[in-house]
Amino acid sequence: MFLVDQPGDDVDGERMWVEVESIEGDGDASAFVGRLANQPRVVELQPGDEIRFEARHVAAVVFEPIDDAAQVIVSRRVLDEDAWPRRLVREPPSGDYSGWQVFAGDEPAGWVNDAGNARLVRVDEILDKFPVLESVFGDSTPGEWRWRDEALEYDR
Repeated sequence: MFLVDQPGDDVDGERMWVEVESIEGDGDASAFVGRLANQPRVVELQPGDEIRFEARHVAAVVFEPIDDAAQVIVSRRVLDEDAWPRRLVREPPSGDYSGWQVFAGDEPAGWVNDAGNARLVRVDEILDKFPVLESVFGDSTPGEWRWRDEALEYDR
């Protein structure tokens, strides 16, 4: 939301679409850098202008849809033992691999070295089992997310 601070205006602010290009810092101290993606009616900016902002300035987030047929690497702890997916990792995708890995978060050291401890699953299958993953799967930037019980959501 961009606020307008001009006397006589009938408008207090205007919503803008910004395509995020980079994130500076971590957690609550993060700052976003992006480009304005629409033509403002009131605010004196142009499409393509660089915009710097913080998470508190964000009203909504839109991600590109993920292919339901793409593959996700899923821990057998999550699939076979019904452990809650507490750790998500996003790598660059390749071929049919979405780039997503889903873990219980309590797998022992060295666990990932044994391919038998995980299985390739289609995105739509894991979303059927854990619909909350959709809140993160649209993000195409590499990184790691952890489940927070107190907020009932994933944090980067």
